[in-house]
Amino acid sequence: MLNWGWSLAFATAFCVAGIAADQSLCAQSMDAPAWRSVDASSTDATWDYDPVTDEALYLLVSVNGQSTGLIAEFKLSRQSNRMSARRSELERVGISAPRNLSGTLFLDHIPGLAYNYDAPTQTLHLTADAAVLVPAEISATPRREMPQVQTGFGLVLNYRVSANLGYNVPSADFRRSDAFAGLELRAYTPLGVLTHTGSVSAPLSYSGQAAVRRHDTYFTSHLPGQMLTLTAGDFTTTGLAWTRPVRMGGLQARRDFSLRNDVVTNPLLSYSGTATVPSTIDVFVDNLRAYSGAIPAGPFNLTDVPMITSSGEAVFVIRDAGGNEQSTTVPFFATQNLLARGTLDYSLNIGRLRQTSSNGDISYDDKIARAASLRYGLSDRLTVEAHAEAMNDMWMAGLGLSTALFNRAEVTLAAGKSANGAETGSFAYGTLRTELAGIQVNLSSTRYFGNYQDLASISTSDLLGISQGPVKALDALSLTFPIFANEDRIGLRVINSERRNMTNTFLHASYYRQLPGPSAALRVSAFQDVVGDGGSGISVSLSFLLGPGTHARAGLRRDRSGNITPVASLSQSADRAPGSFGYRIALSHETAALRATYQTSYGRGNLALRDSSHGTDVIARLDGALVLAGGGLFASNRVVDGFAIVNVGVPDVPVSLNNRLVAETGPFGRAIVPDLTSFRVNRISINPLALPLDANLVATAQDVVPARHSGVTVDFEGNTDSAALVVLRDAAGTLLQPGSTVRLEGNSTPFTVGYDGEVWIEGLGAQNHIIVETSNITCAAEFTYAKTSNAQVYIDGVECR
Repeated sequence: MLNWGWSLAFATAFCVAGIAADQSLCAQSMDAPAWRSVDASSTDATWDYDPVTDEALYLLVSVNGQSTGLIAEFKLSRQSNRMSARRSELERVGISAPRNLSGTLFLDHIPGLAYNYDAPTQTLHLTADAAVLVPAEISATPRREMPQVQTGFGLVLNYRVSANLGYNVPSADFRRSDAFAGLELRAYTPLGVLTHTGSVSAPLSYSGQAAVRRHDTYFTSHLPGQMLTLTAGDFTTTGLAWTRPVRMGGLQARRDFSLRNDVVTNPLLSYSGTATVPSTIDVFVDNLRAYSGAIPAGPFNLTDVPMITSSGEAVFVIRDAGGNEQSTTVPFFATQNLLARGTLDYSLNIGRLRQTSSNGDISYDDKIARAASLRYGLSDRLTVEAHAEAMNDMWMAGLGLSTALFNRAEVTLAAGKSANGAETGSFAYGTLRTELAGIQVNLSSTRYFGNYQDLASISTSDLLGISQGPVKALDALSLTFPIFANEDRIGLRVINSERRNMTNTFLHASYYRQLPGPSAALRVSAFQDVVGDGGSGISVSLSFLLGPGTHARAGLRRDRSGNITPVASLSQSADRAPGSFGYRIALSHETAALRATYQTSYGRGNLALRDSSHGTDVIARLDGALVLAGGGLFASNRVVDGFAIVNVGVPDVPVSLNNRLVAETGPFGRAIVPDLTSFRVNRISINPLALPLDANLVATAQDVVPARHSGVTVDFEGNTDSAALVVLRDAAGTLLQPGSTVRLEGNSTPFTVGYDGEVWIEGLGAQNHIIVETSNITCAAEFTYAKTSNAQVYIDGVECR
């Protein structure tokens, strides 16, 4: 029975995701987006039509004197001379009939609606009260067209190589001890990306074998249209706030909202009202303009207004052409765990639990595990959640909900049960987040009863050989409130953890104050283990900005043992620009550390020196990537997401990403740009002033959209082909008229004569023969060409006969 239930649950979930193998099992409207529900109430009632007694009319519709520009189907009874229509037709032209009306919808039965049928113009003039009009839907965050993703083939190897160059260097010189390399290999294709990660460690001070370890291997495919990510291989399960993730090897299908930036998933500000005439609306959030736009006459719904702050008041101001204003103040509270109405989020996981031993060996359980999570926005104020797991005889299931209370608080509640053979258990979970008089309150509590088990507890038990299980209770209370001024904040946090044989209660307090000066701040934090070993500690630090990217910090620390340690640091951050240099100097009572960073176009190097009572250590590290794509092999900085291979065809040309200089073409006229954002429009441009005068380009900027962890090739088709500006004259010495067509012998591309007889001709040789077609005559000419380095060739006096 359990296996059948799981099969039904996964089949239903995969149908919702749109990836079921047998689509006949999925009874779902293909017209509705996959993440939106279908409103069944919009279906039409029975619309009886008798061609003998009724006349079908297709009429242009106007509402309250304004033409809709739409033609709708109506039915005119020849006996009663009454007009009727389908519900869907009326809603399409902006009329909302009451739901209590069934059967044939006669227009004279709809309260607040009057009509006039103009037979000569075949127009139906409707006069409707505001209660009958369908509200105009206006989004402050309008949907944008999803950009076309560009795909291709290539390999990327990200590496991080570090080596310990010696211990106690001053007395023992440089004696290499060991080296370590963290590697990530990606092979991207139009279907997805195959990723393999691992590490290699090897001793350098003596002969020994290198240790090679595999970390993760997985193939990922992203479907931005369905906001769906499919993974085959190693992955971490995604769940809810009250579930625990586990590592698995198998298959995962999950909703991925990060693939799209045009979909609003969380509830935003909304406002409904009525305008008597066409007007404008302005929305102010905490005295800042958040939206401004036009609204039509009649009822309207303004949705998806961005909230600048987490809570406060929004003011909606409606202003007509006569200057009349109507202002409404609405309190709001920005939620974090709620989904917008009709939004679906899910994660489906099936595979074998993955375990990693203390020595790094990886193994997989021989039993199949399943996990599924679901969230759905029933309304903008209520989101329901569900989660289930199963493996062999173990299963757990839970239900939860998140809601917003009175625009003042957000509450999440969940409960569930588990069973493993004869052992059963349950849990309860709750959170509260609110803001009262400027005080931010976050409260969470989790309670476990009986012998509660889930996949995480089984994985830990198998790994350690004992049944760990989760903690019996975990409570957290966090308070953050301003004092003296808005810049000053005090934070208080209490954490209580109860395990089988141990209880710990921690009290943590922090104070932050912005000081006069450039980014100067004072931070004080302290903790006390109230129930436990009674340990305590405190730290005080002062930080400030010395210049662009240069930070200084000094302070004192007291640990659990009562040791007081002074600390100080000075740092300069290095950016991604080639030649950028950074450093960090850290001093404490017993140690001193120096780290230097240098950024190049091919990677980032770090050299760290640490001096302590045990000696002086020196560690070197190099971060970078090797990319095989676009017909070449490139050395680059680490490729985090997308990248582009830019082909200009001309060396030493600056390349910019979103108007920021990021690279320069190499000897072969190509460059790699490693910092593109996937599934977003990235603008890559070049500086045309850096091109030689004889270079030809079809464009100086292009918009590209790479897939996740993939690359694109941007070809500007720059070249230095033989070309010249030729001035053509007829036999009488008169300049040929503009618009004449020039054809070069051996070249199928036509060229057009401009003003002053000038024509730009490409693909020239030492001897050239052209034919010119004018509006009156056709003539021919011959001329010689000699290329001039870094200069535009100008040929005058070519006579066309």
